[in-house]
Amino acid sequence: MPVIASGLGQACPLVQQKVVAVVYGAHGIRVISLVVGTARTEMVSAVVGSGPVLGEVFVVRRIQRRMAGPRVVAEAALWLLSDRSLFAAGARVAVGGGFLAV
Repeated sequence: MPVIASGLGQACPLVQQKVVAVVYGAHGIRVISLVVGTARTEMVSAVVGSGPVLGEVFVVRRIQRRMAGPRVVAEAALWLLSDRSLFAAGARVAVGGGFLAV
């Protein structure tokens, strides 16, 4: 049962995002989710620094086998805020090194 509950807990926000995108899209408002994997923040760096095995745990399911730096996440967010993403709506933009693909 916890697996089902976990799956629902992860799916519900995605479905809500799509519904909100449809409702607000009719008013010219774009709704997009920025899905961020593990980024090498100060906190994550401290955890990884406490044991090399922990660093591998964070990247084992990523195609690129590395964590994003905060700048990579910020650049994705800036793209979403820019005019270059004006036709993106109701989507999930993943910045996770391929985590969602595996």
